[in-house]
Amino acid sequence: MATVTAEVEARTIGAAVRQNPVEAGRTFDVQPFYGIPRIASFPYRGSVIELWDNFATPPAPTTNTPNRAGADPHGSPRKTPAAQLQKSEHLRIDGTIVDTCDGGPCHSLP
Repeated sequence: MATVTAEVEARTIGAAVRQNPVEAGRTFDVQPFYGIPRIASFPYRGSVIELWDNFATPPAPTTNTPNRAGADPHGSPRKTPAAQLQKSEHLRIDGTIVDTCDGGPCHSLP
């Protein structure tokens, strides 16, 4: 799924995003995650759009074209302990979204 598509879906379903979702220089967007509310505090109950950046690809294009440069990053979060913990906490009965990224953008293993 293209990043722009994921953001449209997040706005449609009312998902939120962390205060600082991406590192500087990792998006070409003037206002990253425009129109998506920021999470005020963790743990958070509700829908979230979360990025796990492994720096294996350049920032997503601003056009409706695939990002073909670099390595495919899709499997990286599954190998990252912090992402595994976040998913585990979310999938519990009465689960919540927890911050496993120390308040900053989330980074997955390459």
